Amino acid sequence: MNVLVTGATGLLGSHLIAKLLEQNKKVIACKRKSSQLDVCQKILSYYYQNADELFANIVWIEPDFHNPYDMEDILNKYQINEVYHCAGMISFDNRKRNQLVKTNVEITANLVNVCIDTDIKFCYVSSIAALLNQFEHQHISEKTFWQPGKYEYAYSTSKYLGECEVWRGIEEGLNAVIVNPGIIVGAGNWNSGWGLLVKKAYKGIPFYTTGITGYVAVEDVVEIMIKLMEQNILSKRFVLIENNYSFKEILEELHISLSQSKPKYAAPKGILYLAKWIEDVYSSLNKKYEPNFTKATVQGAFMKNYYDNTLIKSTLNYNFRPIKPYIYKVSEKFLQEQKK
Repeated sequence: MNVLVTGATGLLGSHLIAKLLEQNKKVIACKRKSSQLDVCQKILSYYYQNADELFANIVWIEPDFHNPYDMEDILNKYQINEVYHCAGMISFDNRKRNQLVKTNVEITANLVNVCIDTDIKFCYVSSIAALLNQFEHQHISEKTFWQPGKYEYAYSTSKYLGECEVWRGIEEGLNAVIVNPGIIVGAGNWNSGWGLLVKKAYKGIPFYTTGITGYVAVEDVVEIMIKLMEQNILSKRFVLIENNYSFKEILEELHISLSQSKPKYAAPKGILYLAKWIEDVYSSLNKKYEPNFTKATVQGAFMKNYYDNTLIKSTLNYNFRPIKPYIYKVSEKFLQEQKK
């Protein structure tokens, strides 16, 4: 079984590769020229004693995702049976709207097109951000339709449009499934996503906000993706969360797991909007600056969204890893690596 993994050097892609190697699958991993492979190699060492040997068996390629002919040649050359499309750009800076669309929509469309009319199975990693609906906050599920209204922001739109390309492919015969993970908790990449939050909490975060959202362990996401493909559960999408938690609750657990003091102060919404305004001004003068406070991040910090994981639990009879103990497991990895 030959498997193509996009986004292979990221947190999700690297953990996915580790799970695929457990099944003796041949992994063809996509990376950019500038990508570093150390995160993937380190994550493999979490799973295997012979990580270096297994890492050497991965076939690394640098495809031009914007060239469909290049993608078609790769699928044929490596006789690909399955595609796990984990690659994507994450940014909450609306100035990067065009770049987000080009990455999250056009690349997905090109991959979908070359897989149509083949026997290749396709798993697309979307996000709960693609389930944005200004009127639904209590029971967000696979049936929730896209209606962002005042909450519209570039990243969520790009993931929704990427999903639309997959649904269009399914209508044209693509063998595909879509997963919508919540915030992914996982060890290995400490410079983005959850890993970056761990680094900041290690130094201490004094403030918390009152928002609520869904969380999921990275190992659950990759195990579910593989199971859906193995069992040919296609033409559907699934919300992947263990449960919904407040940011305050999660930040407290994270700080305790790192032996740090819990955040003490509730951040007032007005202060965050002031910080957003200041960063708007600064980022307009410095085009390379990536603002920490944007419309999306400030709104999200206070939004209370409850996601429903009933469908995936009933479909696979799956039991998620409890997030709070998993946070401690991830923090333990971080602390061990800090000592080194």
